Order: sequence, then structure tokens, then C-alpha cells
Amino acid sequence: MRMLIFLEAFLIALCIFTSTPWAEGSQVHLGSHKSLIPHGVNLFPPISGNDGLRNPQGLPIKASLSFNLGESAFSVKTTYVEKKQKLTGLSGARDQRNFMNFAVSSSHFGGSLTSEGELAYSNFNPTTEESLKEDRPRLFRFGLKGNWSRLRYGTEYRSVGKGFVNLKGSKTTVGRERAQVWASHSFGPIYLRTSLTGIWENIGNDPNRPRVMRTATTLLSYGRPTWNAALSSGFTLIKERFNLRRKTVVFSHSIRSSYRPAKTFTVAPRLSLKEIRNQWSGVRTYTPSASLSLNYRHPKDVLSFRCVGSYSRSRSNDRLRNTRTLKATANLIWKMGDESPEDKSLSLKITVDRHFDFVYRNNYRNVFSAEMLFKVVSF
Repeated sequence: MRMLIFLEAFLIALCIFTSTPWAEGSQVHLGSHKSLIPHGVNLFPPISGNDGLRNPQGLPIKASLSFNLGESAFSVKTTYVEKKQKLTGLSGARDQRNFMNFAVSSSHFGGSLTSEGELAYSNFNPTTEESLKEDRPRLFRFGLKGNWSRLRYGTEYRSVGKGFVNLKGSKTTVGRERAQVWASHSFGPIYLRTSLTGIWENIGNDPNRPRVMRTATTLLSYGRPTWNAALSSGFTLIKERFNLRRKTVVFSHSIRSSYRPAKTFTVAPRLSLKEIRNQWSGVRTYTPSASLSLNYRHPKDVLSFRCVGSYSRSRSNDRLRNTRTLKATANLIWKMGDESPEDKSLSLKITVDRHFDFVYRNNYRNVFSAEMLFKVVSF
């Protein structure tokens, strides 16, 4: 219901913003039109079982169309993709996935206000297990952004259904709606940003356990050519819609900085504190943490090194939680190509992950891994 309301508002705003240029007799200009569909194939071919792709080469079918109205004040882009993907289904065959994306953007008042909307849908072959579940594989997004002098502001609504799969293959496991209002201002090297966010989702994908999260965050940063520092603070209220007594309050604070003594070397420390208060049980959990990041990159980009280490401790006032976690990762990449450094590369990655639980002794983790990879692009 909430999605339909925002969709109506989007269509109404779209008509208002674009009615003036149309009334003045602006013409439709076709922009770039790129189609990878082979000859004799329709733009949106019907789905028919497991008869394979509709081009003889077996490549994904893709088509896109974009055009502008009223001297680039209004643009539309549509993308359609159809490809096969190996998934475990009831028939054991390859699964076919279709992806449709419709995006609209508009600019007003000399570019000081922009609006954009997006509607996407992805579906699977109805003979597979994926489509037998109660998924809603669709995405809807609408946003407004504006600027006035050094002040920037905006709002966005985003709804992603459970089961939605983007073009990169990432699948949404939990349906979620998100609305945000933000504003930022810069005072020379000082930058200030504040935002209000609301998230609606179901706990464990159970429609009988809806949850609402409301968050307010503030960020204050100071930047110079060789270093910068930032202080952020956030407040989150979490409550279940059908059980108003189950309220959780989360306070999070962090301070981070970055120092670059040379163009090829950067040091970035970070300190944070997180407090979780369960108002219905009275339990409070405190989690301080610290991390340090070291980055080095050779001037000719033939050698790069990155090392990240973090330490955190979590304790609760009911003494049922007392844990410590230590993580460290080191990654070294050496590009050895003669003519092109990207042709050959040697990488080494070392990971350390140690977790101690002083209440439940069996809940521990001690992992050490080393991985070496030699990559050859061409001979």
C-alpha cells in the first residue's frame, strides 16, 4: 500500500515537472539506441520452457533504449536483459532469468533540483523452485536532490522485494522499504551532514513479525590536503509493530581520521562505541572497538599493500555476554607484466580471525589462512 502511494506521488510529480516543456511544443529527440538483439528476434520474446537462448551464439539477450525530452530536461532509459543461469531447480535444467529496468530522470530550475525514479523487475522460470516461493522480485525507487549555494538536500524512497536479483546476480533475501531525508552544508574545510531514515521489514521474513527502525545520524568532518578527521553519532529506535513493548534503542558513536604522510602511503585509525538498550528486558550491551588501516601503493602501480586490523569487546550488564574479537588481514599485490602490468600479477593474502567467549566457552573461533594467487591475463 505504501509503495502504491509513493508511485502515485511520483507519477503526479512527473506530470507536473514535464507538462510545461511539452506545452511549449518541445520535440522528442532519440538518444543513443543500442540493441544487442539478433536479427528476427522480438524485443520482449515470450518465455517458453527450457528451449535455450534465442540467439545461436548462446549469449545473453540485451536491449536498451534512451531518449531526452525538452533539451535534456527529461530523460528516459529502459533496459531489458534475458540470460540463462545455472541454478538447482526441480527439473535440474538451466534456469532463465529476465530483468527489466525503467529509469526516469528530470532536471529543473537550471539544474538546482533533480528528480529520478526507477522501476525494475526480475523473474525466474516458473518450473524452478525459486518461483514456487512467495517472492516479490521487484524494485521501486524515487528520489529528489537539490542544492542552494553550499547547502545540499534530498529525499529518497526505496522498496526492494524479497527475491529480487540485480544484474550482478545478487539476490535480496529480505524484503525492505527505506525512506530517507538528508541535508548537508560545507563551511570551507568543515562539512556537516544530518539524515533521518526509516526502514520497514519483517523479522526472519515472517509477515506476522513486522519491524520498524527509525534512525537519526549526524556527521561532522574536517579535511585538509594531507589529513582529515570525522566524528559521527547516531540514534536508532527499533520496535515490532505487533508487540509495542519490544523496543530497542541503539546509540552509536565513532571518530575516525586519515593521515597521508606521502602520496603513496595512508594511515587510517578509527574508534567506535555502540550501546544497545533493550527497554523490555532492561539489558544493556556495550561494544567498544578500534581499528587501524595501512595502505601503500607504488607510484607506478606495480606494487600495492593493504593491512587492516581491528579489536572489539562486547559486554552486557546481565553478565550473559562477554566476548572479545581480533581480526587482521594483509593483502599484497605485485604486478609483473613487462609491457602491461595488468598481464601478470602475484597476490598474497593472510587472514587472522580470533573470537573468544568468556561465558560460553565452546563459542570460540581461531582461524588463520594464507592464500597465494598467480594471475596471467594473456600470453
